Amino acid sequence: MPYANGSLDTIVSISVIEHIPAIERALAEMYRCLKPGGRLLITTDCDREGKR
Repeated sequence: MPYANGSLDTIVSISVIEHIPAIERALAEMYRCLKPGGRLLITTDCDREGKR
């Protein structure tokens, strides 16, 4: 992510994380960019009936 370490108060990821092949790397980048006490909101789609 093109942001300095600890530069963001909040990161919001809506229905994206399930499409990222390297989830651990993406989460590490988000954590790196968050200020201490910053907030990370991640949502993902839910398929309750298991049909795809």
